[in-house]
Amino acid sequence: MTNDSTEAFFSAKVISNIVEFDSIAINSTYAKLLGFQENELVNVSNVSQSPVVTCVIIKPLTQPDYEVLSNLLDQVRVIHSGQKLVIWIGNSLTVSVMVENVQPVSPGALDFLTEVVIEPPHNSSHVLNNCKVAEKPQILQEYISFFKSISSNEDIGPVNSETRIRDRYYRLIPLSFLPSSFKIKSNVFTGYICETVPDCDNEISNFFKMTLLNSIGEEKEMFIRLSNFVDVPVEFYNNNLGNLFVDNSVFSFLQCDFPARVVLQKIPRSPSVKEIEIHSTKSYLINLVEELKKYLADHCVPPIIINAKYPISINGRFHCFLTFSHNVKFCIVDQEFLRNCSYSVCDEFVTSLEDIVKKRETSNEMCFTIAPVKSICDNILSVLLKTGVFEVENIILSGRPGTGKSSVMENISRTLNSYPYFIKTERVYCKNIKGKTLESLHKFFTDLLSNLILSQPALLILDDLQVLCEVWEGEETPNTIFSNRVSEMLHTLFIDTQKVHAVGILASTDLVSKLNKHIYRSRGNHLYKNVFTMEDLNKVSRLYVVKISVSNFILVVDIG
Repeated sequence: MTNDSTEAFFSAKVISNIVEFDSIAINSTYAKLLGFQENELVNVSNVSQSPVVTCVIIKPLTQPDYEVLSNLLDQVRVIHSGQKLVIWIGNSLTVSVMVENVQPVSPGALDFLTEVVIEPPHNSSHVLNNCKVAEKPQILQEYISFFKSISSNEDIGPVNSETRIRDRYYRLIPLSFLPSSFKIKSNVFTGYICETVPDCDNEISNFFKMTLLNSIGEEKEMFIRLSNFVDVPVEFYNNNLGNLFVDNSVFSFLQCDFPARVVLQKIPRSPSVKEIEIHSTKSYLINLVEELKKYLADHCVPPIIINAKYPISINGRFHCFLTFSHNVKFCIVDQEFLRNCSYSVCDEFVTSLEDIVKKRETSNEMCFTIAPVKSICDNILSVLLKTGVFEVENIILSGRPGTGKSSVMENISRTLNSYPYFIKTERVYCKNIKGKTLESLHKFFTDLLSNLILSQPALLILDDLQVLCEVWEGEETPNTIFSNRVSEMLHTLFIDTQKVHAVGILASTDLVSKLNKHIYRSRGNHLYKNVFTMEDLNKVSRLYVVKISVSNFILVVDIG
C-alpha cells in the first residue's frame, strides 16, 4: 500500500459488514506511525508469492521501547526493509520499531523458524542503514543502466559531445574461435566487430580505450583500433552484433576468460610521443631497432595503435615491449610519426604472453549416434535458437538416471559456446552444493547470476535441480520449510534477473513431479514453459554408452 511518501506491506483478510467495499482499515496508531491519514486515497497492489525470510533485524525507535520489547511478532506476517511497525505489548501499550534488514529477500513472510534480531536504537538516526551494501563501481552501474534502458526502450542519455558517440559495451571473443574461412589481417591491437565503425572527422576516429568490466580491484585497460568484418555470413552477423573479436594474447594481458565484458570509449586526442624505448634481452638489442622500424613501417597504413608494456613479437623472432616518453600509455603510429620518432633501448628480460584461451571441445559423439538423444538435443536447440539467434527460454529436461540427460546438457553447452553463437554457459551440479545454508545458496547464485549478466546473452545449466528444490509430502517439517525457502529464493532471483537481462535456464530433474511448487507449477504462470522428457534407452543404446565411457579411460597395468 502506497501514498505519495510511504510504502508499506501488509497481510490482509476480509471483514464483512465492518469495512466499506472500497476501503481498507488499519489500526489508527499504526496508520499515524506510517504517515497515512484517515480517508486518504492510497494505491494497493498484490504481491504474489512473498518468499519466507530467514532473518529479520528490527530496531526500536526509542530507548524505552527497546527496554520493554522482549518478544516478537505474533501480530506481523509480511515485512519489508525500512518499514516501521507497531507491536502491541498489552491492551494499551505499543512499541514502535523499524525493520532494519530482511534476509534473504525483501519483502517477505515470517514463519516460526524466522530468526529475529533486536538491535538497540541509534541516537543519531532512525533511517535504514545501507552502509554495509557494497556499491558497484561507477562503470558497472552505467553498464546495468544501459541494459535496463534497452529493456524498457528508454533513451540512455545524451551523446557525449567530446567523444561523439556513446560508450560501447561488447563481449570479448578470441579470433581463434573463428573458422579458417575468415580471412583477417591479424594485428594484436585491432578488434573486429560486425557493425560498421562510425566515421568521424578526425584522424583517430577508430581508436578506443577498452576497459574490462569483469576485473576485481585495479582497473584493467588497453587501447585498440576498431575495424569491421567484411562479407560475413548472415547467420554470423545476426549472432555477433554485440561481440568484439580480438587476438588471443589480449585475454592473457587482461587476465580474463571468454566471454569477458568490456566498454569502449573514444580516445579524444592523440598523445604527443617523441621517443620509443625498446625493452628486450641484450642479445636481441643489436638488431631490434631496425627490425622494429621495419615492422612499424609495414603496418602503419592505415595508422596503428601500440600499447605500452604489452609484450609483442617482431616477425616471430624478437620479443619486446615498448614504453613511451612522459609515461604515455599508448602511441598512434603513422608515416609522419615514423619520420620524427627517436628510439632508445633497455636491457630487460621480456616474457611473452601465454595463450590462456581454452580450446573449444567437440560435441559429444553420443548426441549424434543415439536417435532419442539426438532428437532431444535438436528439440532444445530449436527452442533456444528458433529464429537463428539465441533467445531467453527456460527449459526443464526430465528423465531417469542413465537416459543421457548430462550428455544432452553438455552438448547444448558446447554448441552454444561455438561458432556462430559464442553464448556463455555456466553449469551448476546441484548435488555439489546440497547442504549449504540458505544464505550461502543465495550468495552463490547471486554471484553466479552477476557474472552471467556481465557475459549475457548466457545460459545457466542446473543439473539435478530436484536436489535443491524437492517437493515434500505430508506434514510440514524443517526439510519442507527449507526446500520451500530455497525454491522461493531461486524463483525470485531468476524472475528478477530475466526482467532485464538475457539469461536463460536449462534444468534437469529425474521427475517433474519431484520439483517444489515454488519453482515449478504444472498449471498457470510458471518459470519453465518448455518441458522435455528423456525416454529410457534400449539395450543396444545402453551398450553403446558403456563403450563410449570405457573408451575415455586408459588402463595402466604395473607388472612388477
